[in-house]
Amino acid sequence: MKKIICPYCCKEFMPDQVDFRLMKPVSKVEETEEANYENYENVWDKKEEGGSSSGLVLDKQLVNYYMECLNYKEEDAKANAMRLPAVSIDYTDNTKVWFDQKEYWEYGYVIKVKYQGQELDERLCPYCHNHVVYHAGEHEMKLISVIGDTEVGKSIYLTILEQMLQEDSYFKGTMKFMGTPEEKNLYFGKIEELLNKKEMHEATEREKIPPMPFLYQYKTSDGKEHSYLIVFCDIAGEDCREKETLRQNGYHLKASSGLLFLIDPTRFAKVKNAIDGENDISQRYQQEILTAIDQYLIAETHGKKTKIPAAIVLTKSDMLKEIGAVRGSEKYQYVLEDAEGNEKHPGFFNKEVAANLNYVVPRLMSDLGAATLCNVVEGSFETFNYFVVSALGKSPEKVEIEDGGIARKIKRIEGHIAPYRVTEPLYWLLSQSGCIPFKYREVLKNKKEETRVIETYYYEDELDGSFQNRLEELRKSKCANFFGSMRGWQIIERSII
Repeated sequence: MKKIICPYCCKEFMPDQVDFRLMKPVSKVEETEEANYENYENVWDKKEEGGSSSGLVLDKQLVNYYMECLNYKEEDAKANAMRLPAVSIDYTDNTKVWFDQKEYWEYGYVIKVKYQGQELDERLCPYCHNHVVYHAGEHEMKLISVIGDTEVGKSIYLTILEQMLQEDSYFKGTMKFMGTPEEKNLYFGKIEELLNKKEMHEATEREKIPPMPFLYQYKTSDGKEHSYLIVFCDIAGEDCREKETLRQNGYHLKASSGLLFLIDPTRFAKVKNAIDGENDISQRYQQEILTAIDQYLIAETHGKKTKIPAAIVLTKSDMLKEIGAVRGSEKYQYVLEDAEGNEKHPGFFNKEVAANLNYVVPRLMSDLGAATLCNVVEGSFETFNYFVVSALGKSPEKVEIEDGGIARKIKRIEGHIAPYRVTEPLYWLLSQSGCIPFKYREVLKNKKEETRVIETYYYEDELDGSFQNRLEELRKSKCANFFGSMRGWQIIERSII
């Protein structure tokens, strides 16, 4: 049983603290003699919240959520908080609330109950009464906030990211969406058209983007198996540009394990002019988003830089290859066209690769007219790293198709999709949360010219001293004499890969 992080109100709680939402008004449900309660136990008292047993009632937790988290006025909060009653848990009495004992023993908490003839499986956060993401409580949760302006390619990037994580032979990972196909399609759009027909349709407008949970299971080079419920929390681009709309649509930012900030380089001044008609959206919007994030999070850190790790991701990197500033630079060409770009992290996160990106990419951005963006990043985040990705590996071509007798233009990818460095930003964010290890290597030498090589892995959360203790033990096992002394041995080479 793992603690749950609510992506709406950002509070933490255990799975056995959840409430349940009724499916229909109690007054319209009749208990039948044939009702099957086999394997169910009535060990908890439940009480129905709200003063009415028919129809909607005012959900006080939701009212507080709208007012405290989203800054709604009381009148608007109440208008949006009319729901069917919730059933809350009271451990002191026994009344007619039933749960499946087999499921209880399997999961260690309740995932559904029977109450007044209804089987309830919609779990609610006990603090704000928003929906608890599917399978929360089974695995450790990581919230990843996905931020970027309109048409930056977030949905396409996350679609390809899911595919790439499952195809990585080093991590041997599986990535599974923990929701219904309908919910997945609502978020990712027309996935089949992209993956099978190589067609890109315009994204549909959405008022609210729900958190999208994925179960990511993988194995790292140190032999450990990992399992995390990664919840991607997206914000529509137009809702990121101002602090107030950001608060209403991105309250989850303050509880995030990391930020994926996607930047469209085709809006940079020196790129936009070189790509005829490709992007007429102003670059200033991307800067406004970063500034809004800074203003929103700075209130939580009392004026200091936020400690939430931020992956600054240049998307559509394939479109930069022929830009003059890139074509004439070997270091830029290398990060954009490295033949081994998808194989930089063989079961661990390579710090040297990340350090090189953090040196080259901001200089590339400056040369392309986006130095101000880099300044905002440096002034806002305590921990950040730059990345370049291409979800498709090539630029789509505009074609005209007939849809229901109406001609319209879409973008189509010719040939195979060739993603480039798509997994790297997420691997870095996971490494910052202690989920993927780094590799440490050192060479020791004694007066007899004998050498010993120590290679091991460590996690970010081991840097409090536990890694040093483990390293000392490794050194002794390799170099210590009969009396346990390491006298005469010196470290002649050390690297964190």
